[in-house]
Amino acid sequence: AQARFGVAYASLAPGVAGSGSYDYARSSESIPSASPNPSDNYGVGLDASWEIDFFGGLRRSIESAGASVDATAELYHDTMVILYSDVATRYVEYRTLLKRIKLAESNIASQNQSVEITKDRKKAGLAPQTDVSQAQTNLATSKALIPQLKLQLAATRNQLAFLIGRYPSSLDNILGSGTKIPKAPRNTRIGLPADLLRARPDVRAAERKLAAQTAQIGVQTAELYPKFFINGTLALQSQSSADLFDSNSRIYSLGPSFQWRLFEGGSIRQNIKVEESRTKQALAHYEKVVLGAVSEVETSLSNINFEYRRRSHLNDSVVSARETVSLIKENYTEGVVDFQNVLDAERTIFAQED
Repeated sequence: AQARFGVAYASLAPGVAGSGSYDYARSSESIPSASPNPSDNYGVGLDASWEIDFFGGLRRSIESAGASVDATAELYHDTMVILYSDVATRYVEYRTLLKRIKLAESNIASQNQSVEITKDRKKAGLAPQTDVSQAQTNLATSKALIPQLKLQLAATRNQLAFLIGRYPSSLDNILGSGTKIPKAPRNTRIGLPADLLRARPDVRAAERKLAAQTAQIGVQTAELYPKFFINGTLALQSQSSADLFDSNSRIYSLGPSFQWRLFEGGSIRQNIKVEESRTKQALAHYEKVVLGAVSEVETSLSNINFEYRRRSHLNDSVVSARETVSLIKENYTEGVVDFQNVLDAERTIFAQED
């Protein structure tokens, strides 16, 4: 995009082209020892042309190219924002999976105790074999979750390595084995939704694309008017290379010219309508991006608010579930409740902690 802008900007400067030629000619009657044939011709020269941008076509082309550079830069920024988001999400998922594995292992240890309790009560004749079988089934089901979680952990690590351009094995020392899940601060200063929209590179990119397309209308409109040039030529021509740089060999000219597409008005006006239609399309796309951004921002703000409330309630439920497990196990040991209550309590605490 920057190179295309350079091409457009260079159109303001004069164009200069150099040339050189040599025509070698001999007739069938030429004598080899004679002097050079008069039909030989040597020439070098420079041709220059400079378009005077009276009606702004070149300037509008530069304006369009400049806006395209801005749009491309914003698209790059948008890609980086998405990349940062994906890296952060995968990292949080990785830490979350480690935490889930640790909680699962903790619950498995607790369920192992339940199995031993049922076996002891079975030996004492205080519980049926079904209590032992149910406890072992619950334990095996919980153990089966560990390989599944570790598979997800490996996949998340591999995705994270891909996002940062590394091989998966190189992340082992970086990630470590900690289970602390990063948490966003509770009172993050988000600002006004309008400020968030202006900070979004996808919105800014859509706006600059609209500006680039709008300038194309001016480029096509300038085609309705004549184009004025200043042309110049400096050449040296001679029938002998020895005389090429003599003053008599010089040919030069300098003067204005113009081009006017007089009988193409219909096609030019249709091209203008084409660019106007494309501009309307770019405007509709810009409005779509803005509306989509507003929707995403409002939804995200709502999610932040309601997820904090949800997490608070889930924390309360975990505290209550732990207390319930402790009380029910104590009651089961004393023979006050049956083992189904223990199973339900263990499944509840596992689910709430997870």
